[in-house]
Amino acid sequence: MTSFMIEQGTRRPGIARGFGSTHRPHVCPTRAIQIIELTMQDAQLQTDYFEGLSDTSKYFRFMAPLSGLSRSLARVLCNVHRENHVVLMAAVREHGRVRMIGEARFVRDTARNTRAEFAISVADDWQGTGLASKLMTALETRASMSGVISLHGSVLRSNEAMKCFANRNGYQFRQD
Repeated sequence: MTSFMIEQGTRRPGIARGFGSTHRPHVCPTRAIQIIELTMQDAQLQTDYFEGLSDTSKYFRFMAPLSGLSRSLARVLCNVHRENHVVLMAAVREHGRVRMIGEARFVRDTARNTRAEFAISVADDWQGTGLASKLMTALETRASMSGVISLHGSVLRSNEAMKCFANRNGYQFRQD
């Protein structure tokens, strides 16, 4: 498995807080999408979200084949800290209940606390709708509010959709 790093590009005119690009297509369906911070109480939503992902989406998100989300991994994913590990979840109401349809997170680098690693994923049936861009914008804003000025992440070489997304949003690639 080979991967490489993506990190935000250099600041360009018109880029707020040094993150991302000014081009943000939003073609999300008209259903009301809420983007809120995930808490420990949302562990079941996180588990249901994971179980709904295709094997390919799970592999691209975790960079390893995972068949299920253990209770301990669900706890780790929901063990958030208001400034150092922030998870934003996109959710909609379907059939009278809340459904998580995407997540974006950052974990602050303890050695260089103005840097953070990010990860993002979107439910298969919501991919290609602009939801990832909405989540990334919200995550960049939240990271900036926490004093983070540089985001970076790892992506598999085979994850063409993420590479295009990162490039479109002003992130650059470098060998890991």
